[in-house]
Amino acid sequence: RYILNREKTPYEIKRTALLNFAQYLISHKGKVQKALKLYQDYFQLFRKDSVYIANYSSSAWIDTSIDSKYLAIQIIQDYFTTKPKLDQETYLELLGMLTTYKSIVVVSERDDLKSVLRFREITKEQYKLTYKEQKERIKDIFKYPAGHLFNIIKEVDLMTLTPSCRNLVLDGLTHFVEIAIRNNRRDIGKLVCQKIIEEMPQNYRNPFIYKLNKIAFIENPESFD
Repeated sequence: RYILNREKTPYEIKRTALLNFAQYLISHKGKVQKALKLYQDYFQLFRKDSVYIANYSSSAWIDTSIDSKYLAIQIIQDYFTTKPKLDQETYLELLGMLTTYKSIVVVSERDDLKSVLRFREITKEQYKLTYKEQKERIKDIFKYPAGHLFNIIKEVDLMTLTPSCRNLVLDGLTHFVEIAIRNNRRDIGKLVCQKIIEEMPQNYRNPFIYKLNKIAFIENPESFD
């Protein structure tokens, strides 16, 4: 913190010190909440910095609490509302992360909802209300960020992206397919899978082959007997 609080320390060195200290707290001490407090303490200094935003968000996502998962989403969403000037790869990385995080949260909550109904922990009326709200969220995610991510990369050769960017985009696209399935837009899910299977090397295809099989089963379960 001495480096971070010293006025004469150059900005880049302060940022590196913050990221390294936060990483140390998480990886070596297992203190995710302390790392998040550290990020929060220096928010005003780094709030316009995409590297800080990506690391702050991914650190929040690592934490097991649902509040931290929502924080991870909020960090990126709030950052995007400031309309930052980003190069395409940085934008795609953050958009991929946002798609993954929002999709995982809503799908997990949908599965939890089925479970609490099965064990009669909520009434049918409560179930219907929550189900409807989740359905709206799934529709919204389908349009943005997920659909927006796909629209951008439709014309992009993913192998031209850096490995870190490519992996975050592919993660996002995998979850987009799940959102498309749950939104009854299996046609779009197939398009995503076909793009990856046709364009990407073998080692990238498996999650998308799995999703295509899932779609095929939904559409024609008899053929799987």
